[in-house]
Amino acid sequence: MASYKTQIQTVTYDRVGFASIPLNYDVDGVSYFSVVALRDSNGTLIEKDIYLTSQFSGLSPKTTYKLSSVYIDEYGEIVADIPDTEVEFTTKEKEYYTPVISNKTETSISIAEMSDSIWDSGISTITGFGIGVELCDSDGKSIKRIATTPCEFTGLSKGATYIIKSYVWSGTSTNNVFKNNISGTDVQVTLEEKKTPSLSLKSSSTYNSIDLVVSLLDFVAPSFIRVYLDNSMIVELTDSITNKDYNFQITDLDEQKTYNIEVQVLDGGVGYTAYDAVTTKAQPTDILNNEFKDFWIAVGQPGAYSKNMEYTEVFGMNARFGIKIKHAPYSPMAKIKNVVTQSWKDENGDDVWLPRSIDKDGNYIPAVTHESVDYNPVFVIFGDKEIVNSNSAIRDMLQLIEGRWLKIWDEYTQMGFEGVYLTDVDDDPKFKRRNYDFVQFTLKFKINGTNIDAPFEGVGSK
Repeated sequence: MASYKTQIQTVTYDRVGFASIPLNYDVDGVSYFSVVALRDSNGTLIEKDIYLTSQFSGLSPKTTYKLSSVYIDEYGEIVADIPDTEVEFTTKEKEYYTPVISNKTETSISIAEMSDSIWDSGISTITGFGIGVELCDSDGKSIKRIATTPCEFTGLSKGATYIIKSYVWSGTSTNNVFKNNISGTDVQVTLEEKKTPSLSLKSSSTYNSIDLVVSLLDFVAPSFIRVYLDNSMIVELTDSITNKDYNFQITDLDEQKTYNIEVQVLDGGVGYTAYDAVTTKAQPTDILNNEFKDFWIAVGQPGAYSKNMEYTEVFGMNARFGIKIKHAPYSPMAKIKNVVTQSWKDENGDDVWLPRSIDKDGNYIPAVTHESVDYNPVFVIFGDKEIVNSNSAIRDMLQLIEGRWLKIWDEYTQMGFEGVYLTDVDDDPKFKRRNYDFVQFTLKFKINGTNIDAPFEGVGSK
């Protein structure tokens, strides 16, 4: 009798697979066909396995069912249950079959094992079933299916996005037919595209130093950076190195000499090397340091002028842009504006109003007003032979001061002014080629404010 008890092989969210039972059952010498019946938890008959497929499908997730062996008459009707053959089972949740990504590389995706998800009868006449995984592109178009887990999809595209779905198959694990996807189990996976590290150097020089930029932007976890100058190591970094740009300044070099630079980087056990050769420049003549003076600026705001507006910290144009003032044509005596007058026919002289203001003690004091003054200083800059640095410096300086109120102070006149703005730029700058580039140009300002008798705070220290 025990041989007729249904043996469950596996259960998924919507089907159950079970072992076959003997086809005949004898009662009082009469032979009957025997099959497996599926009932709900209340015992109501749902389906008979009269085709001997050894599975029932279309079940509801998270639901309890009963299986029992029965014998049927020649018309296929159930005559009675075979005693002591009933077994009970509960289907799983659909979420149980959501694919789990166990690993991924630039070109592959690995899926973890789904427990109890396959029943392969191994007999060609009896259909089994299982849960597989399907690889789709980002639009949901099927690319490949694998019937068993764990598994791996390989040969994928770097940086591409894929969708992994669970699906039901019928047949055997090696010869099966796609049935349907399990809804709600889609998992989206985007593969990384790791860039191949590229070590790049950017070098520039003065007459006695070299500025070196080492770019590690594509690296992952560099172990060290080593900088060699003419085959001698001068820099070594080994702590907390990340994928960014590193700036080094090599000083105390000889004028007009070519130096060979080598940079080594270790990343992920792989070594990378880059080379460069840099020639220091000729030292500028004393005219750069002695004849020309510095020019100091604080940059205010656009809009209407106010004595109370905020300004940036004062900076020297030489320190900021390499620009010095050559000539400052300006008369310190601004023209006084005409006062308001009215001449009456029946009175002697003129009716005159002299401007006044009130001091802190409440007393009237003169408030003489002046005409605006044109101020056109001449500037110079010494740059590289290619003129690139000179042009960039002038352009950056203009972008900073155009359209804003300024305070200025120059070392030639030892005078400064506020209420100043830029009105024009010299459209005919002078270029002279020596062992460096000498650029001369004029800026045209309008002075509307008052004099600043003392230099800005910090002038000469920046």
